[in-house]
Amino acid sequence: MAAWDSEQVAAVRMATAAASDATRWPEVLQRLARRFGATAAAVHTPTPPSAERTLYASIEFSPDALPEYLRHWASQDPWFLGAARRGLPLRDGYCVQGEVACPWDELRRTAFYNDFARPQAIQRLMTLIVDAGREAEELPVTVVTLYRRPGLESFSAGDVRALGDIHAPLQLAVHAHWALSTARRAAHFAAETLDELSVPVWVLDGRGGVLHANAAGSGLLADDRWLQLHGNRLVRIGQCSGSALAQFVDEARCQLAPERLLWLPGPTPQARPATARARLVPMPEDHACRTVWPKARMLLFVEGLTPARGPEAFDEAAKRHGLTPAERGVLAQLVRGRSPQQIAQAHARSVHTVRAQLRQIFDKTGVRRQSELVRVFGPLFGD
Repeated sequence: MAAWDSEQVAAVRMATAAASDATRWPEVLQRLARRFGATAAAVHTPTPPSAERTLYASIEFSPDALPEYLRHWASQDPWFLGAARRGLPLRDGYCVQGEVACPWDELRRTAFYNDFARPQAIQRLMTLIVDAGREAEELPVTVVTLYRRPGLESFSAGDVRALGDIHAPLQLAVHAHWALSTARRAAHFAAETLDELSVPVWVLDGRGGVLHANAAGSGLLADDRWLQLHGNRLVRIGQCSGSALAQFVDEARCQLAPERLLWLPGPTPQARPATARARLVPMPEDHACRTVWPKARMLLFVEGLTPARGPEAFDEAAKRHGLTPAERGVLAQLVRGRSPQQIAQAHARSVHTVRAQLRQIFDKTGVRRQSELVRVFGPLFGD
């Protein structure tokens, strides 16, 4: 394998970033096009097994090129059909010029070329099979293809070797892309499953750190009389804190399923205290949540509690966090789905003022994202 030149190195670096951010693939293609003198390029799954296993990015193609290709032309692609007919080894890392798979005299007589490729200014191509597909692992066939418009010379044998030289890092990037896509879908499914539970639930690590809270749990976090966090770590549940809380967590780490009675004093000495029951459930190693949150070690359930809801409950929670009336108003609008720009317009304020108030809300509540503010405070409205 020859040493990589600067454009190959840049393409590989960008592919590493594209593994976790699919919007970066066009940058990879731009580098490859520059290196190989291509006028267009694409990375795609020619025959995706499902919509969830589709990867497509391109440069210098019309926006409707992929839908048209998948709808009408994928099964008639003369380059893929020609490669199969000629017995070319369509394996991982195989790189081939278009003329080898389908000679020009054959290509120009096809409807594919005349009705699809020529209008897209495609005549010459070079394809690298990044992954030949593994059905058992749900990995689809994935290719990178570089194109040249009519009138330009074919890609050379040296071009084929140079593109093949960077197959391994491109394949690693594609594999990472599919693995992260699977993990994101699993995380979304796991979060949805927990959100369907009406009781507050938290996913905790072995030290009581909160990795995830379902919708009911996020709502209860706004009421810091029941739970208190320091950073993302649980430091109090009801009246259970300090060494008592540490013992509670230790029992769960030892594969027990401890329970604690929680209580809060009533509004007057004569009033009955509010009560609930906290239960820690340890996770076995094969628990589904540990696939999504690898550090997860236990689930915390709070049962028998009916948290207050409505504008009064929202105002009370906001006051406990020290929010001013103006900040409470901004927070109320946010959890009802308004953007900072819409809030500024509705109240004749500048967006700068609203964003400054939002920063104060973040500081006082310990929440760092608008979506989390909605998640934590939204349930208090009971909408």
